[in-house]
Amino acid sequence: VAVVERFESQRFSTRDVLALIVAGLRGGGWQGQALDLLRVEIGGGPVEAARAAAELLARAFSLPGEPPDQVRGGP
Repeated sequence: VAVVERFESQRFSTRDVLALIVAGLRGGGWQGQALDLLRVEIGGGPVEAARAAAELLARAFSLPGEPPDQVRGGP
């Protein structure tokens, strides 16, 4: 998947981060649109938004019960 490759190589875009956050929120039942998030302040700023997007991506590709850090190659 291209977005995974971009995150692995740290060449992801703001659009990638926004798309992943929207997908995660919708998975939790949110019914908003990406436009609703354009002016939202995220604690920790863009770095935290990117970290959250990476976490959502890792969780999307993990097996049930598998810690997400194992998906990312963590300890």
